Amino acid sequence: MDTTSIEVQMFIISGQLGNLSLKNFAKLQILQALFTV
Repeated sequence: MDTTSIEVQMFIISGQLGNLSLKNFAKLQILQALFTV
């Protein structure tokens, strides 16, 4: 099972619940890039 897809789904759910801004989305992209290295 791909863990990244699960993280994306969790982010989408949390985004819908918390109505996250684009800034937070950018932060997540940076964090994911760091963790996937």
